[in-house]
Amino acid sequence: MLVTQNPEMKLASVFDQVFSLGAHGTQRSGKYKLLMFVEYLAHRYFKKYV
Repeated sequence: MLVTQNPEMKLASVFDQVFSLGAHGTQRSGKYKLLMFVEYLAHRYFKKYV
């Protein structure tokens, strides 16, 4: 599984699943999108197991 802002990169062909976090624009917005994605995964984990 690859989580990226740029699904057109060469490395994406190596992975089975590619999750795009939107169009790659400014570098700063990508960091916020990644942080939001990690917080979402943590929330789902805690909701399921805690």
